[in-house]
Amino acid sequence: GTGVQAIGNLTLNGGTTQFIDGSSITSGTLAVAQNSTIQVTPGDVTTGNLLDQDEGTQRKLINSSNTLSAEDLAKLILQDTQGQSIASGVEVAINQGDGTVATGTYNYALSGLGGGLSVMSQLVKLALAAGKTLTIDTAGATSNSLSAAITGAGNLALNAGGGTLTLSNVANNYTGTTVINGGTVVAGSNNALGNSSLLTTLAGSAFSLNGKTQALGALTNAGTIDLSGGTLTLNNGGTSSTAGGLSGNGRLVVSGGELTLSKANAGLAGSTA
Repeated sequence: GTGVQAIGNLTLNGGTTQFIDGSSITSGTLAVAQNSTIQVTPGDVTTGNLLDQDEGTQRKLINSSNTLSAEDLAKLILQDTQGQSIASGVEVAINQGDGTVATGTYNYALSGLGGGLSVMSQLVKLALAAGKTLTIDTAGATSNSLSAAITGAGNLALNAGGGTLTLSNVANNYTGTTVINGGTVVAGSNNALGNSSLLTTLAGSAFSLNGKTQALGALTNAGTIDLSGGTLTLNNGGTSSTAGGLSGNGRLVVSGGELTLSKANAGLAGSTA
């Protein structure tokens, strides 16, 4: 059903209990007597900021005064509302604006954390849709890091506000463009920006290599690139138009094309090639 249903004690004694449109049950105690099926809509579970979904989110299905044991949980089968088993590798459309900009891959599990019964979900991959742009913004998020793999041919827009946003998956291999709209994006792993064809930093924004390695197609830098002990390779050159736009101790390699610098970069202490 839908909404919140309040009942006395609840025993799952076989059969199927379906939770749709954010519905939940409040009971005194919860028991699992026989193997039973719990059905949810994956899209109802995967809500909130993508950064928090990456950390893992919990949706309470049944509120009760007791905590289920591992043996109880083992009797429960998690399915979607079509009767298909969901556990790992479930794909859900990521919609922003007026359309789908990416496909998220999630892992799901039932849990007794905090009493009663919850469904846990964790974002493990984002596949960017070709010709579309996925925005990841720290505004409203508890977490400021993303470890889910970023793949696909689409584009990525990053906004860390006045803080930082860390990308940390060495398997990132998306090929679209990347724009940093604000704050500092930090490489938490090698290849944090995948195989991005173009990195654009807007005024006041920054990208920190943080000791990591990153290869990009090209660079349009109106903000700051801080090598910070890392290595940045530009396969097709680019431009850097701000004073001090390139800084830090590290290595900058231009393997193809030309990198045009229109202002001084006194803080650049690394080597160039």
